[in-house]
Amino acid sequence: MIEQGHIENVTCVANATDRYSFSTPHYYLISLYWSITTMSTIGYGDIYPVTTAEYVYTIVAMVVGVSLYAYTIGNISALIAHFDAHNTLIREKTENLNDFMRRKKLPSNLRRRLRRYFRYSWSKQGLPFNEQMLMSEVSLPELKDEIVTFLHGEVIKKVPFFKGKDANFTASIVSRLVPLRVSDGETIVRRGEVGRDVFFIVRGRVDVIQPGTDTVMMTYPEGSYFGDIAVFVTGMNIATHKAGVGSSVELYSLSKDDFLRVLSEHPMVRF
Repeated sequence: MIEQGHIENVTCVANATDRYSFSTPHYYLISLYWSITTMSTIGYGDIYPVTTAEYVYTIVAMVVGVSLYAYTIGNISALIAHFDAHNTLIREKTENLNDFMRRKKLPSNLRRRLRRYFRYSWSKQGLPFNEQMLMSEVSLPELKDEIVTFLHGEVIKKVPFFKGKDANFTASIVSRLVPLRVSDGETIVRRGEVGRDVFFIVRGRVDVIQPGTDTVMMTYPEGSYFGDIAVFVTGMNIATHKAGVGSSVELYSLSKDDFLRVLSEHPMVRF
């Protein structure tokens, strides 16, 4: 049994068709309008199905429209996430770091220093695909040396230690360097600590502090390196080293174990 209201709607549509003489392009425009409003899930309801076949067709059109809409949005989101993968990973690591510091109730000053340290370190390492991962995949020695020389051209040019050294030795050293950034006046190594790293200064200066005072005994300028005596001779740092006041310091550290490993691989190299 057909309801009276439905009959009236059908009659209205029929009367409207009889009243206005639409051109063929206009009918195509109406069809396109209905397709877009249906498949985009807007559906104003001004054009609606009447027969069973029309209902079935409209349902299929809406399902297809919703699926295409979801597929398109999903692909766009994945594309944006792909382009921002590096920053996303850094944000995740920063959130984990903040959560750790909150749980351990670290003081505010220490939290700021840790955030500054890790953000600089992560940005230099080029996460998520960093240099170590890249170098582990390259098996050709010549290609590996060329990559390392290009990536670390700045430190190779600025630090006289690398001048005149064998290219393979230089590549082995710089591929193991860890980037660091120290704020002005901040301590890098303390007197009496075990010597574990050799440091290469790329930017800024490092002051050597006289024991028991704040007097600067000497200053390492940009391009210098220090820590080798503590690593290979005394076994510990004989003086405190701080970043020069008024300028932050960018440097690279090389662990004692890595340095000894490289020297064992290149026994003819002297420094």
